[in-house]
Amino acid sequence: MARIAVMSVFLLATFSLPAIAQSRAGRACPHGRADAKTVEASGTLPFAVGSVREVLDSVLTARGYRGRVSDARGTRLSQPKFTWPQGTEGEAWHGRDSPGVEVMVRTASRGDSTDFSVLSHVVCLSGDARPETDPESVETHLEQAAAVEIATAVAEALGKRVARP
Repeated sequence: MARIAVMSVFLLATFSLPAIAQSRAGRACPHGRADAKTVEASGTLPFAVGSVREVLDSVLTARGYRGRVSDARGTRLSQPKFTWPQGTEGEAWHGRDSPGVEVMVRTASRGDSTDFSVLSHVVCLSGDARPETDPESVETHLEQAAAVEIATAVAEALGKRVARP
């Protein structure tokens, strides 16, 4: 009997990640650069790591993220994207111009499954009066929306395939 993969977001955590913090866009940030805070969505998928990476590359491209770094260990780091995540363009929590977001996605084989995590980081401060670490700030909302957008799109794409028995 075939199983359909559904990934749950196990964790939404805020922490500092130097690898993303060091990657800065060549774009001016009128309100200053964001700090090293990131948001992570992670889980384990019942698919081989090769299948997850194949779907991941398609999802990142379809969602407007261009690759900047990709390594054999399964880490993908995007270039900054200065548009809002799909489905959030008209939401009230943000203004017209996106402060930019970049994502890092890590995959690792765990037996016949794949550990999967998406970390997102805002590039520029939005000008929101709240500090970027505030749970209601534009920066936090954007980081959460970007991480969940990619994690959900990968899970949905894999769900269209038949998981291994």
